[in-house]
Amino acid sequence: MAEISRQKTLRDLWRVLFRHRYLFLLSAALVALLVLIVGSTLPRKYTGTARFERRSVDVSQGGAGGGAAFESYKSVLRQDLAGRQAIEMAIASLNLDYGFPRNAEGQLEAEGLRMKQDLVLAMQRNIDITYDVKTQSVDVVAVSYTCDNPWGAEKVPNFLMDLYIQKVVEKIQTEFDANIAVVKAAADTKMTEYENAQKERIEHERTAAGKLQDPNYIGGLIARLETDIDELGRTRDAARKTIARLEQLAADAKAAAGSQEGQDKSVPAEVIMGRNPELDRLNAKLTQAKEELDKAVNDAGMKEDHPTVQRIKATIARLEEEIKNTPEEVVASKRFVHPGTFINPYAADLASANTDYEVASRAIEQKERELARQQQLLDACTAANKTHQEYLRKEAEAFKAYEVARNELNRLEEQRKAELAKRRTNLYKRDVAEQPYKPSSPVFWQLLVVALVAGLLAAPLLAACANANSDGTA
Repeated sequence: MAEISRQKTLRDLWRVLFRHRYLFLLSAALVALLVLIVGSTLPRKYTGTARFERRSVDVSQGGAGGGAAFESYKSVLRQDLAGRQAIEMAIASLNLDYGFPRNAEGQLEAEGLRMKQDLVLAMQRNIDITYDVKTQSVDVVAVSYTCDNPWGAEKVPNFLMDLYIQKVVEKIQTEFDANIAVVKAAADTKMTEYENAQKERIEHERTAAGKLQDPNYIGGLIARLETDIDELGRTRDAARKTIARLEQLAADAKAAAGSQEGQDKSVPAEVIMGRNPELDRLNAKLTQAKEELDKAVNDAGMKEDHPTVQRIKATIARLEEEIKNTPEEVVASKRFVHPGTFINPYAADLASANTDYEVASRAIEQKERELARQQQLLDACTAANKTHQEYLRKEAEAFKAYEVARNELNRLEEQRKAELAKRRTNLYKRDVAEQPYKPSSPVFWQLLVVALVAGLLAAPLLAACANANSDGTA
C-alpha cells in the first residue's frame, strides 16, 4: 500500500511539473541567470603562490645534529613567514599603507594605526602556508596570498619568501659568527701562551749560555782527561823509580870510590848537561794556550774568525816555532873539584829523571784541575739541558694547542663561507609568484554550478506553488 502511495505521489509530482513545464523552465532559467548576475558582481580575488625548497645537507648526508637544527627552523616557519613583524615589513616595503591618515611628520595617526592593524590581520587571514613536500630532509613550502588586486598577489608572497630566506641566512651567519668569536678568543689565548713559552725558552738559552752543550761531548773530554792522567801517573811513577834506582847506584859508586881529601886542589872543571828548563816552560805555555783555545771554541762557542780565537792560534804557532828552535839540553852546572873527589856519573840522568818527574807532576795537576772543571761543567750542563728540555716541551705543547685552536678557527671560517655560499640548510626559490591574470574567486564554472543548482531547486517550488493556486481556483 505504501509503494502504491509513493508511486502515486511521484506520478502526481511529474504530472504537476509537466503541466507547468514552461513555468518550471522559465523559473529555473531566471533563477540561474539571477545567480550568475549576482555572482559576477562579487569582488574578484586574486591569489599568488611562491614556493621555496629547504634541504638539510646534514640529514641527507647522515650528519649528526643536522636534523635537530633543521626541525628548529621548521617549528617557527609560520611565525617567520606570516608573523606580525613580517607582515608589517611587507606593508612598509610594498607601501601598502599608502593613503592612511598621517600627521605632518609623516607618522601614522591613531586612525591610520587602526587601519594598519586591520590590514595586518586581514593579510594574515589571507595568507596560506602549505607543504607541497614534507620529509625529514626536504620541505617544499608554498606561500599563497589572496587579495583584490593582481599586483599584491604577486608581490606579497615573493617578499615574504625573500624575507624568510634572508632571516634564516642571517641567523646561520650570526650563529657562526658567535662560534668563530669564541674560538678566535681561545686561539688568541693559546697564541699568547705559546709566545710566552717561546720567550721563556729564549731567556733561558741566554742566561745558560755555554752550559747548553752536549753532555756526551763533555763526557768524552772527561774520559780523555782521565786517560791522560793515568798515562801521566805511569810516567811519573816510572820517573820516581828511575830516580830511586839512580840514587842507589850513585850511593854505591861513592862508597866504592872512597875519600881522597888533601890532594892537589888544581882540578879541571866538571860540566853537567841537563834538560833545558826553557823547553819545559814553553811546553807548559803551549799546553795552556791549547786549553784556552778549547775553552773558547767549545765552551764559549766562538767561531774560527773570532779575534780571541785568532790571537790564541797565533800564540800557539809562535810557541811551536820557539819550541822547535830551543835545544833539548843545556849546561846544568859547572864546578871545580879536587882531584880524587867523587864525581857522580849518574848526575845527568838523575837530573833528567827529576825533570821528567816534575813535568809529569805539573801536567797531572793541570789535568786534574781541568778534569774538575769539566766535571762541574757536565753537572751544570746536565741541569741546564734538563731545564731546557722542559722549556722546549712547554713550548711544543703550547704550539700544538695553538695549532689545534687555529685549525678549528680555520675550519669554522671555511664552513661559514660554505654556509653563506650554499647553506647547510639550503634555502632557494623554486617558484616565484607571478602576477595572476585570472581571479581565484569567483570562478565561472563554480557560479554556473551554483546557478544551475539554485534554478533546479527554485523551479519545482514555483511549479508547486502555481499548481496549488490553480487547484484552489478550480
